[in-house]
Amino acid sequence: MDAGKSLPVNRWLPYWAVFQADMQQTVQSWAYRLWVIGSVLAIAGFLTYRFGAYKESTIIQPSTLVIQQILRGSILGCLTLVVVLTAGSISGERGTLADSVLSRGISRYQYFMGKWHSRVVTILGAFWLVGSVTTVACLFLLHDDLTLKGALFALLAVGAIMFTVVSCCVTMSALFHSTGMSIIMAWGLLYGVTLGLSFFPSLQLSPEITLNALPNMLRGEYDPSGLVKLYLWSGGISLGITTVGMVIFAQKDI
Repeated sequence: MDAGKSLPVNRWLPYWAVFQADMQQTVQSWAYRLWVIGSVLAIAGFLTYRFGAYKESTIIQPSTLVIQQILRGSILGCLTLVVVLTAGSISGERGTLADSVLSRGISRYQYFMGKWHSRVVTILGAFWLVGSVTTVACLFLLHDDLTLKGALFALLAVGAIMFTVVSCCVTMSALFHSTGMSIIMAWGLLYGVTLGLSFFPSLQLSPEITLNALPNMLRGEYDPSGLVKLYLWSGGISLGITTVGMVIFAQKDI
């Protein structure tokens, strides 16, 4: 073995270290566990109530409407916890950020992307897992009027909204030193994006339009081009916001 040869350096090793450490930290946090456990208990109670009403009164409980209500509740009811989980991802670690970036050879771009991707995986992973289990439960317990393909696209559509929310919050966390200010500015940015999309109704990209279209989507009655447009716009908005935030974060004082 030639002693003069140097081992190849994995340039993405620092990113991977931040990604893994942040995933572990997020999963073990009280806010994340409260969000997941609270969502599971709320959905289980709601399905039990709907199933009991179906058995007692024999009134048909369409799975599509039940899942729409659950997904809407997941977005509107748990949004505050999701914002708290993501808006403090970087601002909450300002005390150790300088040591991580300046002393351990981690670039700010790698640090930002590691945090961003970690929160996306943990939030969307939990959401899609709970949503998939809920869909299967509705198939067995309630009136079957949904398609698995439609359910998949519905979960992806709501996931696109969640992806934008997480991206906006992580970006605000990188731009502000205070977690409280990051949360306030994240809410402002989210409302601004939603308001901006509402001025273009022909695009049909606002969260309200997407949530109202879920029953038809779950039944398999959807426009593939509309879904592709939703995914592209959601990805474009998220990438645009995070790119600007990452560039500013790389230049600002820690």
